[in-house]
Amino acid sequence: MVAGPLFHIRAEPNTVRAVHLPHFVCLAGDVKIPAASSQTLPARGESFVKKHREQLRRRMRVIYPILARLRDIEAMNSDEEEEVLSMQNKQKVMNEALLQLVERKGARAQEELYQSLRETDPYLVQDLEQSS
Repeated sequence: MVAGPLFHIRAEPNTVRAVHLPHFVCLAGDVKIPAASSQTLPARGESFVKKHREQLRRRMRVIYPILARLRDIEAMNSDEEEEVLSMQNKQKVMNEALLQLVERKGARAQEELYQSLRETDPYLVQDLEQSS
């Protein structure tokens, strides 16, 4: 007996960075999802940014993929991206501008920053998470 949907996904090597599959798909009837489940994921990124803000300001180095991800999900517009990039010669100032931006945008933007950092600078994330 199969307990869920089966996926057979094929791709050429080095062509896919991530595959996002649904955690839950209901094909029949009304199903209520507890409110807590929708809050769990963003809270992780939000608390990570809040807790490690100063270290992120000083230590983030890979900024372009993060900006691209935030732009792709429309958490930032081109003017906001330009504002961050205009400080390109000063890494800490650019990082500060990015952190202020995601804090203004809220939990979803902070979660995207967190996920981007996990992909682009996993050793930084691991070091910060282990140091706390």
